[in-house]
Amino acid sequence: MAPSLQVLQVIPDNWSVGLLHGFLISSVRKSINCARTTRVERMLARGENLQVQQENIALMGERVVMTESKCVLFHFYLSSVAAFQLCFPGLR
Repeated sequence: MAPSLQVLQVIPDNWSVGLLHGFLISSVRKSINCARTTRVERMLARGENLQVQQENIALMGERVVMTESKCVLFHFYLSSVAAFQLCFPGLR
């Protein structure tokens, strides 16, 4: 539960809104700021993910260099058949 809601629950019912005006204004501003900040962070992360995806797509178009059945570009080991097919995709 949000701290603002906890505060509002313990305030007596007979208090006027005028007494709580400052608290309510700052609480709403903080809530809006938090929501907007979270949205900006989410959009920045989405943009960064798109950049990484674009870089990965660009890497897929490059020639892959093989040394001793290890892909230098993607850093994983392949069987000799898979390495041959990767280096020469048109030949089977």
